[in-house]
Amino acid sequence: MAPTRLDVRIACLLAVCSFLYTVLFVHGHFAGTDEVEMFEQTKSLFERGDFAVPPGVNTFPGKDGRPYAIFAVGQSTLAVPFYALGKIADRTLPRAWAERLAGLDSWSGTVQWGGTVPIFMVGLYSPTICALLVGLFYLSERRFGVSAASAVLASALLAATTYVSTMSLFFLQHMTEALLLLGGFYCFYSFKQGKGWTVLAAGSLVASLTLLVRIPGCMAAPALVAYVGSLLRRRAAEGTTRGTVGRALLCLGIPAAAVLAVHFAVNLWRFGTWIRSPYIDQIQAFTGPVYLGVYGFLLSPGGSIFVYSPLLLLLRWTLPPFWRSHRAECATVLGVALSFLLACSKNEDWTGLYSAPGPRFLFSVIPFLMLPLGLWLDGPKRRLPRITLWSLATVGLAVQLVTMLARWGNVIEIMQWKRFVPPLSFVWIPDWCPIVGCWMALAQGSVAPLLWKLLFGGPGVEAAPAGAALLLAVWAACFSSALILLLRGVRSVAD
Repeated sequence: MAPTRLDVRIACLLAVCSFLYTVLFVHGHFAGTDEVEMFEQTKSLFERGDFAVPPGVNTFPGKDGRPYAIFAVGQSTLAVPFYALGKIADRTLPRAWAERLAGLDSWSGTVQWGGTVPIFMVGLYSPTICALLVGLFYLSERRFGVSAASAVLASALLAATTYVSTMSLFFLQHMTEALLLLGGFYCFYSFKQGKGWTVLAAGSLVASLTLLVRIPGCMAAPALVAYVGSLLRRRAAEGTTRGTVGRALLCLGIPAAAVLAVHFAVNLWRFGTWIRSPYIDQIQAFTGPVYLGVYGFLLSPGGSIFVYSPLLLLLRWTLPPFWRSHRAECATVLGVALSFLLACSKNEDWTGLYSAPGPRFLFSVIPFLMLPLGLWLDGPKRRLPRITLWSLATVGLAVQLVTMLARWGNVIEIMQWKRFVPPLSFVWIPDWCPIVGCWMALAQGSVAPLLWKLLFGGPGVEAAPAGAALLLAVWAACFSSALILLLRGVRSVAD
């Protein structure tokens, strides 16, 4: 079912609600070196027109001798407008306001974690991408034939009760990766529903752009390529179009080749090689036993995807109806999930911890695995599964609130994880896992959101309760207005 204009409006309102919800918890500073180096690429591109960064943990000398971050440059490029807004705000806002937005001027050696308005503004990048992801998720549900009410509910649950909430506060590449992969899948399914060859080319472009954002995102390529292959075989069998193979190669190949050319050019610019780079060389770390990572991603208290997104436990009920009605799409969803699970489990550093809590390397599979939820919500109402749904959603919301409120850098110090031998062994200890660490940090008053500090004060931020109350009043007016319009839109679709 093709989304209508009203559906697009609902998707936009969902995105607004998602952004307004997430912005309540924005920290205004970075928590890990990965974020800092991504930001430094953005800063360098805006200020000097290149990607050279100060020396850091994940930097290597480029062909010109200057240090470069190992990360892809796509997200840093997309964040340039946010950095520019930060520079404008820093110049135009009253000094007292700018200082409160900037927060504590924090450094670790030559690395700056916070204390500037551009850092605060770039911190709004991930909430914005999260909002787009939620809106796209709603449109995807509608394309699968889900009712507007169930699609809205599934989208809200994705935004508030899964790992999507936590990761929306970190300037890491996983959110953008997920948006691009889901966007490509959406375009491919639209092509299946009768859209023209242009949408197939758009799907190829969007999915291929993952290479410029986060190279490991290409792990989804086999499943997506197999899905597109099945769509082309179906069109060829129907005999509805001529020259299917030639058109498909052009629509798929030209956008992918263009993205690949940009990737090669940037790699050559920074490191003097077409393909090899310090990031690619990290493939040497993929030598761990698969069973350890799989067990950790599924069952460990510190890294299980089900701990951070409890609603995925509903797959026992949500997958069967999705398989019956959308077999090829269900197979693709499972293929993407298995590709990420098995490949990331080979990584010796499979937890991805210290940069963010939770199984961040599997983040992109969460929106895919949540897709079957909408059809299940439209199905027969069974009491026990529904009670399970709301119980898991409540637990998921509590997990997200704990991890969103705690200052992650302080959690690492409080728990003293770096003293564990062997390293990262704490992920197997229920009483010492990241969620418990976040709770302990909150108990000690280590609260991260900037709004909290404006209300009650904090390191480097003087309390401004009147200003915070005014901001909350404006926020409440905006959120309630968007929510009312959203509910009206859903009722209009139902009518």
